[in-house]
Amino acid sequence: MFKLKKIYIILIAITVITSGCIKTMVNKTLSIPKNVVHSVGSVATGIVKTATPNMSNPSNAGDYEFVIDVSGARRTVGKTNRTSVNYRGMSSTKITTTQTTTIVRGGNTYIRKVNRKVYTGPHGEALYSREITVDGGARTETIVNVKGGYAYFEIYSDNGSQKEKVKVPNNVLFSMDGYFLVKQNLKPGKIITANVLSRRTRKVVRESAEVLMTKEMFFKGVNERVWVVKSTSEATPSNPVKLTFAEDGRIILMEAQGATFRVVDDSNPMPSPKNVKTYEVVTSVPVDFSVPAWDNFDKIIVSPVPSKAWIKHIHDSEYMTIKNIGGNIELWLKSNAPAISSHISFPIARESVSAEMQPFIGSSGNIMPNQREIQRLAEKITKGETDALNAVAYIAGWVYDNVKWNSKGRMNATPLDVIESKRGDCSEHSDLFASLVRAVNIPTRHCLGLLIQRKKAVYHNWVEVYLGNTWVPVYTTVNRIGLPAGYILTARDTTGVGELTDTLPWAMRSNKLGLTVKSLQKGDYIVIPNDKKTYVAAKENWLANFIWGFAITKPKSWSGDIKLKSV
Repeated sequence: MFKLKKIYIILIAITVITSGCIKTMVNKTLSIPKNVVHSVGSVATGIVKTATPNMSNPSNAGDYEFVIDVSGARRTVGKTNRTSVNYRGMSSTKITTTQTTTIVRGGNTYIRKVNRKVYTGPHGEALYSREITVDGGARTETIVNVKGGYAYFEIYSDNGSQKEKVKVPNNVLFSMDGYFLVKQNLKPGKIITANVLSRRTRKVVRESAEVLMTKEMFFKGVNERVWVVKSTSEATPSNPVKLTFAEDGRIILMEAQGATFRVVDDSNPMPSPKNVKTYEVVTSVPVDFSVPAWDNFDKIIVSPVPSKAWIKHIHDSEYMTIKNIGGNIELWLKSNAPAISSHISFPIARESVSAEMQPFIGSSGNIMPNQREIQRLAEKITKGETDALNAVAYIAGWVYDNVKWNSKGRMNATPLDVIESKRGDCSEHSDLFASLVRAVNIPTRHCLGLLIQRKKAVYHNWVEVYLGNTWVPVYTTVNRIGLPAGYILTARDTTGVGELTDTLPWAMRSNKLGLTVKSLQKGDYIVIPNDKKTYVAAKENWLANFIWGFAITKPKSWSGDIKLKSV
């Protein structure tokens, strides 16, 4: 059974502490973020590629421990220190954060550790960042230098190194935190906007913060005047974060769709490891009927249970229509296999891709089309091909043939890791496939949602490819271009950066969700499993078995005859 290892498994964009402030981030993969972590002696080991900046006259500016909880279960613990320093000849702030994140999934425990050091200028502007991440024994170091209107990225990992230069606006931030906001002459109703540089996607996004209120709050033994702000990023507009901070900018609390970041104090101490429930990921929803040939239907009708817990997490799409039948919600799942109207010449020149589609062929997080190894492999797979659809098919086939399904291992392996190990789950399949397709200048976008597989609807990640003005779904773990009925789309990348926000995983963990199968249809044949009198199935019928390719067994608890019915 397929399993997930990424952000999209956790309800919300996984939280990342940046410049002393938690920001939302959904990795395509809603990936458990790369920078979730911890600092132990071993984290800082390894070769340092760039020297740590020189500092002078440091003075203590604040320390705090923090806990990130999801649905009452601890996922991350850490500590942050803020110090005033002189850096690049200006009054600056150094923020050091260490984090450890623990996730249990399918009986496997994953631990990610991070050690991060950030320097910001007198107005909160980004200057320098160095982050070391240790994930399952693999080490990655990311250095960012911001100067002269550019951000210079250096990434060092077990697979080698890469460098990238990104143009950034003046005074770009690493994070719009409380220390930046308190300098903006706050008052209720005011909206502050700023450019924020994502160190994960290596892109600049616009963020806004709306001041909701100011109030008194008891914290660390005293009543403090605090500000409450709602922050929204253009990369994840449907996932706002509520930030509470003191008048001097100190963060106190952050909340985002079931996840809570809180600073530890005497009245709310750091929990003892013995008394804390570890965060456990829920990756599937039960289905009341064992759906046979689950990848072979034209239409499936299911009822979500309880419907009220589902309705705000699902929507109409090319994969599904939501129906209200006599006051009951039904999901009419349909195949999504759009036809390509005409031949699309290949190779495709990068400059021929429209401005609107350019973000969908670029690099972002674990989508790496500009890596030379990725480009060489994509060119080798598609060599001599003159049709873009065939090129996509060859790449999908290569990933399917060469990447063995594996649900264990690192939480967030990169495409380069996958090429070397030849192992991965649906997240790794999607990241590698998207990287290879983008490397030949064909746009892609990631999708998240459920796939009905026998008695479970499993949370999955797949890719859509843009061909002939049409988005075509591709799922390399089962080697399909165009998908049958059975997929429930819950989130889709709309910006090209792979930052997806999906609220369904939160509902899966906090509610007892289920799906009741009403009917399944292939061609002219239909299965109605919940109607005891007209249970329709194909069994011991050579024609039906020839058409369907399998035999359906009637559940013992159901009465009525098994019969073949044409509709």
